[in-house]
Amino acid sequence: MKDAASLDRAASEAARRREAFQSASAATGEVVRRLARAREDVVRAEQRAEHGQRRLEDRRREAAADAAAAGLAAVHDGNAVAAFDIIALVALAQGEFDEAGAALATAARARREDIALLRRRRVEMERAEREHAEYRRIRDERQSDADAAEERRAQADADVEAQGANLVGAWERHCADLVHLAIEPDDGLQALDALAAWVTVMDRDNPARRLLQAAQQRAADRFAERAAALDVRRRTLEVEADALEDERRRLKAGTDPPPPPYTRDPDARSVRAGAPLWQLVDFRERATEAQRAGLEAALEASGLLDAWVSPEGRVETGDGGRLLHDTQLVTRPRHPSSLADWLVPAGPPESGVPADIVAGILSGIACTDDDVIEAEAWVAPDGRFRLGTLAGAWTKPAAIHVGHMARAAARARRLAGIAARLTEIAGEHAALQALAAELAADRARADDEWRRSPTEDALRTAHLAAAAAAREVHLARVRLAESEDRRGAAEQALKAARERLATDAADMRLPDSAEALMDVEAALDRYRDTLGQLAQAGHEVRLAAPELQRSRLREDEARADLEMNEERLGIARTESEEASARFETLRNAIGAKVDDLMRQMAKATEAAKTSESALDDARTAQNTAREARAVAGEQARSATEALQQKSEARGLAVVRWQQFAGTGLLAAAIPDLDLPDIGVPWTIDPALTLSRRAKQALSDLKDDDDAWSRVQKQLNEEFADLQRALGALGHQAVADVGDWGLVVHIVYQNRPERPDRLSARLADEIAQRGELLTAKEREVLENHLQAEIATGIQRLMQSAEAQRDAINGELYKRPTSTGVRFRLIWQTLDEEDGAPIGLDAARKRLLNTSADLWSAEDRAVVGAMLQRCIVAERERADSVGGGSLLDQLSAALDYRRWHRFRIERWQDGQWRKLSGPASSGERALGLTVPLFAAVSSFYGQGASAQAPRLILLDEAFAGIDDAARAHCMGLIHEFDLDFVLTSEREWACYAELPGVAICQLQRREGIDAVFVSRWTWDGRARSREADPDRRFAPA
Repeated sequence: MKDAASLDRAASEAARRREAFQSASAATGEVVRRLARAREDVVRAEQRAEHGQRRLEDRRREAAADAAAAGLAAVHDGNAVAAFDIIALVALAQGEFDEAGAALATAARARREDIALLRRRRVEMERAEREHAEYRRIRDERQSDADAAEERRAQADADVEAQGANLVGAWERHCADLVHLAIEPDDGLQALDALAAWVTVMDRDNPARRLLQAAQQRAADRFAERAAALDVRRRTLEVEADALEDERRRLKAGTDPPPPPYTRDPDARSVRAGAPLWQLVDFRERATEAQRAGLEAALEASGLLDAWVSPEGRVETGDGGRLLHDTQLVTRPRHPSSLADWLVPAGPPESGVPADIVAGILSGIACTDDDVIEAEAWVAPDGRFRLGTLAGAWTKPAAIHVGHMARAAARARRLAGIAARLTEIAGEHAALQALAAELAADRARADDEWRRSPTEDALRTAHLAAAAAAREVHLARVRLAESEDRRGAAEQALKAARERLATDAADMRLPDSAEALMDVEAALDRYRDTLGQLAQAGHEVRLAAPELQRSRLREDEARADLEMNEERLGIARTESEEASARFETLRNAIGAKVDDLMRQMAKATEAAKTSESALDDARTAQNTAREARAVAGEQARSATEALQQKSEARGLAVVRWQQFAGTGLLAAAIPDLDLPDIGVPWTIDPALTLSRRAKQALSDLKDDDDAWSRVQKQLNEEFADLQRALGALGHQAVADVGDWGLVVHIVYQNRPERPDRLSARLADEIAQRGELLTAKEREVLENHLQAEIATGIQRLMQSAEAQRDAINGELYKRPTSTGVRFRLIWQTLDEEDGAPIGLDAARKRLLNTSADLWSAEDRAVVGAMLQRCIVAERERADSVGGGSLLDQLSAALDYRRWHRFRIERWQDGQWRKLSGPASSGERALGLTVPLFAAVSSFYGQGASAQAPRLILLDEAFAGIDDAARAHCMGLIHEFDLDFVLTSEREWACYAELPGVAICQLQRREGIDAVFVSRWTWDGRARSREADPDRRFAPA
């Protein structure tokens, strides 16, 4: 057993030593493979580093060339990314490397801005060149226009001279042919000399035409005098013929004309019984013709002949015992020698006067050759008479009233005289017609001479053309001067633009030509692209150098491990060989008895080897995983650094975006955009959402250089306008130029406010002030004002009623010539027409009861009506929107809207509407007369009686005939009004007006002038007056 144990121990030791050798051999092989992989990694890292360095150098050379072409060599050559060696570049911290790259990018952006500025200068210069070329072209055109205008003016002046000569010749021939408008030779020569000078200037009227017009006026005056004389004579004959015809008709009808005096009322005898004395008596047979003529003359001169005799022979009176406007005969005491001795009663039965009454009256009038002193009335056959203390005498060739035969003879004599006179009037009419025909012919010939007078239209047209040509020359010269000024200004602007371009190009070290600038911009574009590649190459170099260092470190570690494993392998090989030799020696010594035991031990050993192999594989996998973990950790660190940089850049962009939004420019540009809370730092989600919405809202706006220049110019102009507008109101606007542009704040209440916020704030403040009165405050205010308002409305309505009564008083005092009267009524509207409910009841209390005597019921009625008016007006204002409380109360309490005016006329014993059946003239009078009365009533309230009472009438009395016009003019005078009227045909020359000043305006077609003549009317005739405002004295 000991032998077996010894053999087993030897076998185990040999196996253990063999396994140790195998393990050492395997470990050495693994280290060899790891060393090979490390070497491969070093080779790859060296290749990557060399490639990165070559790429970096290539990018540096390209970037340097592009920087030199773009004018950025100084900035580029001093930058770490472009100038540092590999070691220094790798030694840079990541922040320093990024700052160096950002500095190059910033320099490139600044250079692009310089190029953009220079391009704008180039655009400004090109615009100035175009403007200069355009203004130079316009100047040349204006020069051509001026030359052409000078030629046209010369031609127009020649036309004026030719037309002037033609006009002078035409007037010489016309003056020689004048008959009815003949002109004195000396006056004609002077007028022609003046005409020769006038045709060159035409500063006043044509002297020849003025002379001809004066002749025409004299002829017209002669014709008018002849026509007036003929018309007066014709009307006189017509009036006389009409009167004779009327008298002849009455005489043929047997009517005896009474001799009514003007002191008798024409209607005094219309309804009274009785007859005049001459119809009730006749001469006795013994009276001779001379005595009859003398008695009738005495009776007619004394007034006894036509005196009225009543059936009772007494004095008759009117209503109330008032004496009538008439002469009456009454019975008086008898005289021995009276008219009864000469006259007998012979009245017609229809007179109703008894013969004894007539006889009594005749016997009371003494009739002798000598005056009877004691008689009240005395007449003599020779024509003498006396009535009390009144005495007189008269004679007549024959008696024509007393006695039927006398009246018949008088009628026959008068008819013969009328026939003879009518024959004479017919002859005179024929002569007047011949004279009128001759006058018409003379007028026609005079008018023809006036119409055939040479006109200066051609000369005037030539002068107008010459004046127009002169104006064109002046205008052309002005335009030429203006165009020259603009060309000079454009030239100066072009020079300034070129100087600015050259100065800016020199300052920014850029070429001023467009082609070279495009080359610089192309180089800058290449440089910008190369900068990205250069930064990427630098980043790769910075990553490749540490990786190469790490690869070389792993190679060194693998080589050291290989040397150590090879030493261990030699020791293990020696120990294994020694253990195998001991085992073979012992097995040969012991024999085969332990073979079986060895086979069992071999199986156990095999199992142990399998486990050790699995353990080695696991360790190999662990090493591989450790290496992969190291690579992944490095990549994760690089990615984390990149993510941190991107996060920082994004966070910085969000902060800058929030800062820009905080300026208010974004809210002002897009008012509808919802902004996150400015006071809280923004996260990426709200900032990104806001950015996308802003980009979508502003997608239609242009962002090119022209738009930028236009906006900058417009911004400065509008800011200046804002400062001026606010300065006028005592406010100021402050502009702050920062990283985000021009930010304007308005100082309001000592606090700076953004314009959009201030606008919203002011709108809210206005709305709040508009709604300051609450519904309860309005109710309290309205209830408080009801009493005061009711008293005020009562006072105004009573004043209106008094004004209406005053107007109606004026109307009543001045009826029309036909007796028509008018009146003005002021009536309330119906509820259907918009009158407030309860107006009639409230109006009675307002007009008929003093406010101090109102009962509680009266106040309730008036207050309820006013409250309904206020409520209705408020509802109306709410429905249409707008309107302050003052406007609502003013509209609701306007009592004038509750009434209307109507005009009525007195017809058939009652007042009727003016709109009823009536002629157009009556309606026109109905509208005109109340107007005069209203104006007169208005002026009657004036403080001074000498103040003007003016009324203006445009196209006065349209639709009213001449007779009614005269009456209206009379009403103006009666109302004591001063008027100014305009009319196409009305001269206001009526006898009803005591004086009128007239200004007559006349014009002729084709003449741009108005002739003004002044006239006056003195109530009888119209006369021409001198013009005090005439600038030039008549020639």
